[in-house]
Amino acid sequence: MKIKLLFLYVFEFLRDGYYVGIFLLLPFLVKDLHLSLFQVGSLQTVISILAIILAIPGTFFSAKFGGLKILLFSLPLYSIAFLGINFSNSYQLLLFLFFIAGTGFSFYSVISSHLITTWSKKETQGKQLGNLMATGDVAKAIMSVLIGFLVGTAGWRMTSLSIGIFTALVFLTFFYLYQKYIGSQEKDEIISQKKLPVSYSYFLKQKRFILALTANALDMAVNVPLYAFLPFLLIYKGVPLAWLGIFTAFYYVGNTVSRLVFGRLIDKIGNAKIFIMLEVTMAAITLLLAISPSLVLTGFLALLLGFITEGTDPATLSMVATSLEHVENPKKAYGIRAITNGLAKAISPLILGFAAIKLGTVGIFYVLAFLTLLPIIPALIFLKTKSQK
Repeated sequence: MKIKLLFLYVFEFLRDGYYVGIFLLLPFLVKDLHLSLFQVGSLQTVISILAIILAIPGTFFSAKFGGLKILLFSLPLYSIAFLGINFSNSYQLLLFLFFIAGTGFSFYSVISSHLITTWSKKETQGKQLGNLMATGDVAKAIMSVLIGFLVGTAGWRMTSLSIGIFTALVFLTFFYLYQKYIGSQEKDEIISQKKLPVSYSYFLKQKRFILALTANALDMAVNVPLYAFLPFLLIYKGVPLAWLGIFTAFYYVGNTVSRLVFGRLIDKIGNAKIFIMLEVTMAAITLLLAISPSLVLTGFLALLLGFITEGTDPATLSMVATSLEHVENPKKAYGIRAITNGLAKAISPLILGFAAIKLGTVGIFYVLAFLTLLPIIPALIFLKTKSQK
């Protein structure tokens, strides 16, 4: 089991690092390839759409070939994407390369959630979830610094080429290790799980699963636009533009600490209880951000928000896992979760973006403070609902 977890942690580190890396290269691509804002948006959109479209196929391939094998073969997709970016000279080629990278990103999201919750012991599940997610945050921070350094010294094409070659070498190394230590185990697991088929309709009838799913989606629907709108509020309140980079760095640090701390508290207090406490705290901080008259207080509250928001991720995933404890083969449930999360991420920024135009920078934060309380309703019902068999 330890070797499997090691593989998953490495894949989490690489996936989140590459996800941030490919978007960090975009400003340089825009400048040299003369891309329009619409084209930039479409490159980002293709990855978001793939997360929804490939959720169900991801669970199918995982069941047929093995979860770790699919994650392993996502590495060549990342490698091809970065190698291709090095040679790209058109928007059309970039769109194709982002499609390839997005396929790998999407498969990882749905498969990793199932694997980490399945492999974690119930009494330490929150800790494992927090550790895995924090690993991804560390990768984002490292890649942010690394991309800036490499592009500054060697240019974006050489940077992309280097990442592509490095990823190919990592794939060959882990392919050998997979064949030697994991391949036969995963084949046995595939055979045993084929004897335990569960339909998608079964999960849609599980009340606790639907409640956990609803809380997860509502939380995601607020967190994504909250992070997107926060820099605009800080600027409106008078925070200098030069400070935003420093703020972002500390915000990511807060995210990492949040997942580590609250992941462990989930094991001691309970996932739904931690989730409710975090949502109430987030609502209070969001409201205080809107009414804060002080620049120092605004900055402090913004950083505190970074510490709180990502703590809900391990909590909601743990709630989903808890609702599926009685199911021996819950892979398909995580496909459903990936779809609802993808839809929440895609739709809520559009709706709240239009609302922000009408309400203004401060006004939208009053709305967000209210919306942050909505996930508490399904979480409270989740606490009082017994598991179905």
